[in-house]
Amino acid sequence: AKPIYWADANTRADFYCYSPYTASVSSVSDYLFAVGTNQSTADAYKSSDFLWGKVSGAQPSTEPVGITLDHKMSRLSVTVVAGNGYSADDLNVAAVTIGSVKTEAKINLATGAVTAQGDAREVIPNYSEGEYSAYLVPQALNDADLVKIVVGGRTYMLKQSITLEGGKLHKCAVTVTKTDQGINISVSDWIVDSVDYGGVLE
Repeated sequence: AKPIYWADANTRADFYCYSPYTASVSSVSDYLFAVGTNQSTADAYKSSDFLWGKVSGAQPSTEPVGITLDHKMSRLSVTVVAGNGYSADDLNVAAVTIGSVKTEAKINLATGAVTAQGDAREVIPNYSEGEYSAYLVPQALNDADLVKIVVGGRTYMLKQSITLEGGKLHKCAVTVTKTDQGINISVSDWIVDSVDYGGVLE
Protein backbone atom coordinates (compact mmCIF):
# COMPACT_ATOMS: atom_id res chain seq x y z
CA ALA A 1 0.00 0.00 0.00
CA LYS A 2 2.97 2.28 0.52
CA PRO A 3 6.72 2.21 -0.27
CA ILE A 4 9.06 0.54 2.21
CA TYR A 5 12.44 2.15 2.74
CA TRP A 6 15.66 0.99 4.35
CA ALA A 7 16.50 2.68 7.65
CA ASP A 8 19.73 4.01 6.09
CA ALA A 9 22.45 2.92 3.68
CA ASN A 10 24.20 0.59 6.16
CA THR A 11 21.72 -0.86 8.67
CA ARG A 12 20.84 -4.45 7.89
CA ALA A 13 17.22 -5.60 8.17
CA ASP A 14 15.28 -8.81 8.77
CA PHE A 15 12.34 -9.61 6.51
CA TYR A 16 9.43 -11.91 7.30
CA CYS A 17 6.74 -12.96 4.87
CA TYR A 18 3.60 -15.02 5.34
CA SER A 19 0.44 -15.88 3.41
CA PRO A 20 -2.55 -15.72 3.63
CA TYR A 21 -2.10 -12.15 4.80
CA THR A 22 -4.04 -10.53 7.63
CA ALA A 23 -3.87 -6.84 8.43
CA SER A 24 -3.82 -7.28 12.20
CA VAL A 25 -1.47 -9.58 14.15
CA SER A 26 -2.12 -9.58 17.90
CA SER A 27 0.85 -11.85 18.72
CA VAL A 28 3.91 -12.59 16.60
CA SER A 29 4.83 -15.65 18.69
CA ASP A 30 1.27 -17.08 18.88
CA TYR A 31 -0.34 -16.26 15.55
CA LEU A 32 -3.60 -18.21 15.23
CA PHE A 33 -4.32 -20.00 11.96
CA ALA A 34 -6.82 -22.64 10.94
CA VAL A 35 -7.11 -24.76 7.83
CA GLY A 36 -10.58 -24.91 6.29
CA THR A 37 -12.86 -27.73 7.41
CA ASN A 38 -14.44 -27.52 3.95
CA GLN A 39 -11.74 -27.21 1.29
CA SER A 40 -13.96 -28.31 -1.57
CA THR A 41 -13.75 -24.92 -3.30
CA ALA A 42 -10.55 -23.63 -4.90
CA ASP A 43 -10.49 -20.52 -2.67
CA ALA A 44 -10.98 -22.45 0.57
CA TYR A 45 -8.32 -24.97 -0.49
CA LYS A 46 -5.76 -22.31 -1.40
CA SER A 47 -6.34 -20.26 1.76
CA SER A 48 -5.54 -23.34 3.88
CA ASP A 49 -1.97 -23.42 2.53
CA PHE A 50 0.03 -21.32 5.01
CA LEU A 51 3.30 -20.04 3.53
CA TRP A 52 6.15 -18.54 5.55
CA GLY A 53 9.62 -17.21 4.78
CA LYS A 54 12.39 -15.19 6.40
CA VAL A 55 15.55 -13.37 5.35
CA SER A 56 17.88 -12.23 8.13
CA GLY A 57 20.47 -9.46 8.01
CA ALA A 58 19.75 -8.22 4.50
CA GLN A 59 22.19 -5.57 3.33
CA PRO A 60 20.56 -2.34 2.07
CA SER A 61 20.49 -2.41 -1.72
CA THR A 62 18.56 -1.08 -4.70
CA GLU A 63 17.82 -4.70 -5.68
CA PRO A 64 14.67 -6.51 -4.46
CA VAL A 65 15.01 -8.80 -1.45
CA GLY A 66 14.21 -12.37 -2.49
CA ILE A 67 12.32 -14.46 0.07
CA THR A 68 11.70 -18.19 -0.38
CA LEU A 69 8.42 -19.28 1.17
CA ASP A 70 7.98 -22.70 2.74
CA HIS A 71 4.73 -24.63 3.06
CA LYS A 72 4.13 -24.84 6.81
CA MET A 73 1.08 -27.08 6.53
CA SER A 74 1.12 -30.74 5.54
CA ARG A 75 -0.79 -31.97 2.51
CA LEU A 76 -2.64 -35.27 2.27
CA SER A 77 -3.63 -36.69 -1.11
CA VAL A 78 -6.10 -39.59 -1.25
CA THR A 79 -6.96 -41.63 -4.33
CA VAL A 80 -9.76 -44.18 -4.19
CA VAL A 81 -9.41 -47.24 -6.41
CA ALA A 82 -12.25 -49.61 -7.29
CA GLY A 83 -11.58 -53.19 -6.26
CA ASN A 84 -13.72 -56.29 -6.82
CA GLY A 85 -17.43 -55.51 -6.66
CA TYR A 86 -17.10 -51.81 -7.45
CA SER A 87 -16.71 -49.85 -10.64
CA ALA A 88 -15.05 -46.50 -11.21
CA ASP A 89 -18.53 -45.00 -11.68
CA ASP A 90 -19.54 -46.23 -8.21
CA LEU A 91 -16.60 -44.45 -6.63
CA ASN A 92 -17.13 -41.27 -8.66
CA VAL A 93 -20.15 -40.56 -6.46
CA ALA A 94 -18.47 -41.59 -3.21
CA ALA A 95 -18.15 -39.02 -0.44
CA VAL A 96 -14.61 -38.83 0.94
CA THR A 97 -13.66 -36.91 4.08
CA ILE A 98 -10.54 -36.69 6.24
CA GLY A 99 -11.25 -37.01 9.94
CA SER A 100 -9.73 -36.98 13.41
CA VAL A 101 -7.33 -34.09 12.70
CA LYS A 102 -6.77 -30.88 14.59
CA THR A 103 -7.51 -27.99 12.24
CA GLU A 104 -6.19 -25.11 14.38
CA ALA A 105 -2.60 -24.05 14.93
CA LYS A 106 -0.40 -21.54 16.70
CA ILE A 107 2.39 -20.24 14.48
CA ASN A 108 5.45 -18.35 15.61
CA LEU A 109 5.89 -15.83 12.80
CA ALA A 110 9.46 -15.12 13.91
CA THR A 111 10.62 -18.76 13.61
CA GLY A 112 7.95 -20.47 11.49
CA ALA A 113 7.28 -23.08 14.22
CA VAL A 114 3.78 -24.61 14.07
CA THR A 115 1.90 -26.21 16.98
CA ALA A 116 -1.41 -28.01 16.47
CA GLN A 117 -4.19 -27.26 18.93
CA GLY A 118 -7.92 -27.61 19.44
CA ASP A 119 -10.24 -30.54 18.93
CA ALA A 120 -10.09 -33.10 16.12
CA ARG A 121 -12.52 -32.42 13.30
CA GLU A 122 -13.44 -33.73 9.88
CA VAL A 123 -12.11 -32.00 6.76
CA ILE A 124 -13.80 -32.06 3.37
CA PRO A 125 -10.97 -32.25 0.82
CA ASN A 126 -10.68 -30.63 -2.57
CA TYR A 127 -11.42 -32.98 -5.46
CA SER A 128 -9.67 -32.70 -8.82
CA GLU A 129 -8.90 -35.27 -11.50
CA GLY A 130 -9.44 -38.29 -9.31
CA GLU A 131 -7.53 -36.95 -6.32
CA TYR A 132 -8.87 -35.81 -2.95
CA SER A 133 -6.43 -33.34 -1.43
CA ALA A 134 -6.39 -31.24 1.74
CA TYR A 135 -3.97 -29.04 3.64
CA LEU A 136 -3.68 -30.19 7.27
CA VAL A 137 -1.98 -28.85 10.38
CA PRO A 138 1.23 -30.82 11.12
CA GLN A 139 0.56 -33.36 13.86
CA ALA A 140 1.07 -36.98 14.87
CA LEU A 141 -1.91 -39.32 14.52
CA ASN A 142 -2.06 -42.70 16.22
CA ASP A 143 -4.62 -45.24 14.99
CA ALA A 144 -6.87 -42.35 13.96
CA ASP A 145 -9.94 -42.36 11.73
CA LEU A 146 -7.97 -40.80 8.90
CA VAL A 147 -10.20 -41.33 5.85
CA LYS A 148 -13.96 -41.88 5.71
CA ILE A 149 -15.58 -43.16 2.52
CA VAL A 150 -19.34 -43.22 2.01
CA VAL A 151 -20.45 -45.24 -1.00
CA GLY A 152 -23.73 -46.98 -1.76
CA GLY A 153 -25.25 -45.78 1.49
CA ARG A 154 -22.50 -47.43 3.57
CA THR A 155 -19.83 -45.70 5.63
CA TYR A 156 -16.32 -47.16 5.84
CA MET A 157 -13.49 -45.85 7.98
CA LEU A 158 -9.76 -46.19 7.39
CA LYS A 159 -7.69 -46.13 10.58
CA GLN A 160 -4.07 -45.10 10.19
CA SER A 161 -1.07 -43.89 12.18
CA ILE A 162 0.96 -41.16 10.53
CA THR A 163 2.98 -38.07 11.36
CA LEU A 164 1.79 -35.23 9.15
CA GLU A 165 4.85 -33.07 8.53
CA GLY A 166 4.87 -29.47 7.39
CA GLY A 167 6.01 -28.98 3.81
CA LYS A 168 5.45 -32.63 2.90
CA LEU A 169 2.89 -34.22 0.61
CA HIS A 170 1.66 -37.57 1.90
CA LYS A 171 -0.07 -39.84 -0.60
CA CYS A 172 -2.60 -42.51 0.27
CA ALA A 173 -4.08 -44.89 -2.32
CA VAL A 174 -7.12 -46.72 -0.94
CA THR A 175 -8.56 -49.74 -2.75
CA VAL A 176 -12.20 -50.43 -1.85
CA THR A 177 -13.27 -54.03 -2.46
CA LYS A 178 -16.76 -55.46 -1.95
CA THR A 179 -17.00 -58.99 -0.62
CA ASP A 180 -19.81 -61.17 0.72
CA GLN A 181 -18.84 -60.05 4.20
CA GLY A 182 -18.95 -56.33 3.36
CA ILE A 183 -16.03 -54.11 2.42
CA ASN A 184 -12.33 -54.76 2.67
CA ILE A 185 -10.00 -51.78 2.48
CA SER A 186 -6.32 -52.15 1.70
CA VAL A 187 -3.86 -49.29 1.88
CA SER A 188 -0.67 -48.78 -0.08
CA ASP A 189 2.50 -47.45 1.53
CA TRP A 190 2.88 -43.74 2.19
CA ILE A 191 4.86 -41.90 -0.46
CA VAL A 192 6.63 -38.73 0.61
CA ASP A 193 7.24 -36.20 -2.11
CA SER A 194 10.80 -34.81 -1.97
CA VAL A 195 10.02 -31.75 -4.11
CA ASP A 196 10.26 -28.34 -2.42
CA TYR A 197 7.10 -26.42 -3.33
CA GLY A 198 8.48 -23.06 -2.20
CA GLY A 199 9.11 -20.09 -4.44
CA VAL A 200 10.72 -16.65 -4.58
CA LEU A 201 8.72 -13.46 -4.15
CA GLU A 202 10.10 -10.19 -5.43
